[in-house]
Amino acid sequence: MTRLLDWVEIKTAAVEQTFPVQDELSEAEIRDGISAGALRLVYQPKVDALTLDLVGAEALLRWETPDGRRLGPGAVIPVAERSDLMQSLTRAVFSMAMTQLRDWQQLGHRWKLSCNFSINDLMQPEVVADLERIISQAEAPADLVILEVSESKIAEDVASVLSALTRLRLKGFGISIDDFGTGFSSMEQLRKFPFTELKIDRAFVAGAQQKPSARAIFESSVNLAKLLGISSVAEGAEDAEDLALCRELGVDLIQGYFIAKPMPPEEFLAWALKRGH
Repeated sequence: MTRLLDWVEIKTAAVEQTFPVQDELSEAEIRDGISAGALRLVYQPKVDALTLDLVGAEALLRWETPDGRRLGPGAVIPVAERSDLMQSLTRAVFSMAMTQLRDWQQLGHRWKLSCNFSINDLMQPEVVADLERIISQAEAPADLVILEVSESKIAEDVASVLSALTRLRLKGFGISIDDFGTGFSSMEQLRKFPFTELKIDRAFVAGAQQKPSARAIFESSVNLAKLLGISSVAEGAEDAEDLALCRELGVDLIQGYFIAKPMPPEEFLAWALKRGH
């Protein structure tokens, strides 16, 4: 599984084949691309584990080159993080996502939209004002926005992360702890944070059928979410067996190729309408 820092993971082998090893873009290409509108977002559905009703989506980054090629985040994010471009890239992506959220709402759909942020970005002093400005300009409601942060980064500076996430939660944003099970969060630490969602890493979802240890971590994560009174999300549900196990363990929401691949906005909407949402 290819790690794309705190933004997004390429979640399945099928997606990894879609985005083979790529040369990274240069800083100049990224800077020019942000200005020229080279960013594209695709949306992967999140559905109720029992009813399969659509409740939201996760926004995932793609990049379109001048010659029409579509690149995955791995060609962009590492360069942006090594330079001064990450904040500009984050804001551009978030702005696009909020415009899409507004469009859905205007069509009568109150789907929640998850966006990935790095811990470092969320700890910037201006981040709350920036995000509030963007959602205000887009006329998008904060209560339909979920900010996903990776568990593995939280332990690096617990006090600062807690302060940043609390400020954002007070503004109405949902907060999701992503890739849960890959870090070292304790129950006591988690109780301090204003999380509204716990997203279980696909390694434990996919491995639960074959590995008792993966199933144990998966099950304990679901139970932990229940104890904390927050939603549980199983990412990487790839087949009917994964769905059955999610239901057996009491998972709230699922996301994965068994439900749908990430889709461009028009395809996502057509998929949702075809299913009666």
